[in-house]
Parts: sequence; structure tokens; C-alpha cells
Amino acid sequence: MALRIWFLAIMCALSVATRASRASLPAVGDQATEAPFTLEGGSIVMRMTVKGKGSFKVLLATAAPVSKFSFDALKAMGLQINYTSAGEVNPDKYILFTSVPDVQIGTLKLSHIGVVLNDLSGVSRRLGVSVDGVLGYNFLKDRVVQIDYEKGVVRFLPKSPSAQPGVKVAVVALDRDQDEPSTVIEDVLVEDKRFKALIDTTQEGTLALTPAAVKLLGQIAPDPKSPPREGSVRELKIGGLARGSTRAVFFGKGAGLDHSLKKYGVIIGNGLMEKFIVTLDYRKNVVTLVER
Repeated sequence: MALRIWFLAIMCALSVATRASRASLPAVGDQATEAPFTLEGGSIVMRMTVKGKGSFKVLLATAAPVSKFSFDALKAMGLQINYTSAGEVNPDKYILFTSVPDVQIGTLKLSHIGVVLNDLSGVSRRLGVSVDGVLGYNFLKDRVVQIDYEKGVVRFLPKSPSAQPGVKVAVVALDRDQDEPSTVIEDVLVEDKRFKALIDTTQEGTLALTPAAVKLLGQIAPDPKSPPREGSVRELKIGGLARGSTRAVFFGKGAGLDHSLKKYGVIIGNGLMEKFIVTLDYRKNVVTLVER
């Protein structure tokens, strides 16, 4: 509950900053737009301009509840930083936020994006590249986002494309019962055990299993607070698509994933998703995977 209140406080702050957040969203009838991307450190990285200037590196972050930018990036944009109290969750803590105006990512043009100020130095070190911002759920919501790994393009579509005859397709539902909105799908089977799975476009790995999932599968868990163990699972199914043996990492307790299976038990990274054309339809709350 505290986490949900904390997220709502952030979203209220961003709503104030942007005045009318839906003004930045494409209408259903709009034409498709797209943005080229590169995989850097295993993460999807796009370029963004503000008021026609700059070239800011931003991550497409399907696991992040809100969009975040570094202080240096916001300073380079010449933007004023606002603040508000986190409220009853932590009254001594403040949320720093602003609205980034006149944004362009590839051919996608937005009047503004609401963002919070965040230290991204740890993300930059992990990826080995300087990251200016992270585009999270408040950017993704109400959009249809298609990731074409083979062509290195993220498309922003007016609606999900129709399935082509003879192509293997899986359509799975997004789970909306989360304290923090993110891209969690419901119909994932690992060795015949059903899990919720987080799709994370900032991760280069194929599959990762939380301590609770490792226990349910009867796998050998690493020692508490130890690095994850590399291995594989015998079979993976997403919707109606079966993948057979799949490389995976197994997390032990104390590694930051000690939550219940109600949240999610599996993390799917770009190493697996790059085998598909992935359409994330946040309007209809479905994810479509098309085998390449």
C-alpha cells in the first residue's frame, strides 16, 4: 500500500507539471511514427531532442513506473525543477520533477513529457554509456509500442497490427494489479509452472528467476546475497509459443528480488525478446509476440 501511495504522489506531481498529460499522447487515428534504437549494454537506447536541440540518450524502460532524467540533462535543457512533499509515505522526502517540452524521438513529436529528477550514474556505469533519461510507464501508457529488433526500430502505432497468416503468434494479457505500473504479463509457463513475468527492455539477459520462482521450480538457489547462478530451464512457454530449453539466471535471497510471486516470478530481457517482433498495446492491455 505504501508503494502505491508513493507512486500516486509522483504521478500527481507529474500531472501538475504537464497540466494535461494526455496532450502528449498520440490520438488513436494518428499515423504511425518510429524511432531508431541501438542495444547498448543490452538496453534499448534512443536519441531525443528538446526544442529541436541536443541529442539526449534515453532508455526505453518497460519496467520503470515513471520517466526519469539526470540533473545534468535537465540543466542542459534549461528547465526549472519543481518539488513537492512525498506526503504521508515519507513527509521528510521530496519529489523533484519537471515537464520536458517540445520533445522529438525519431519521428514521434510530443508537446511534453513529465519526468522526475533522478541520479542515473549507476545506470550509466552498468551499461558502460552515459544515459540522460529513462522513459517509463507514464510515457508508455495509452500507447501501442512495437519493438522490431531486427530492424533496430521502435514504432509508435495507432493500433496493434493484425496477425499475418502462417506466422506463429502469442497474445498475452498485461497484469494491471500492481502497486507500481509496469509491463507484467500473465501467461508464462516455466517447466509447467505458471508465472507472471516482467518484460524489461533495460536488461540484456534472456530469462531471470526470482528466489520465490527458483524455490517453486526446485532449482538450486545461490547463497543469500550472492551473484545469480547461470543455468537453463527445460522448457519455456509464452502464450501459445514454446521455446524449449532456455538460458536463465537464478537469483538467491537478498539480491533485491525478494517479493512474492503475486508481483512476478520471471524477468524477460532483450536476449529473449529479440527473437520476436514485440507489440506492447497499453491501450488494450495486451502484448503480442510474433516469431521472426
